Amino acid sequence: MSTALGLELPEDGIKPCEEVDLEVG
Repeated sequence: MSTALGLELPEDGIKPCEEVDLEVG
């Protein structure tokens, strides 16, 4: 689900950045 949010709002880079950071990072 986190990946979906990151892909949905990649421009923001605020909320998705943190969520994607935890999953990808």
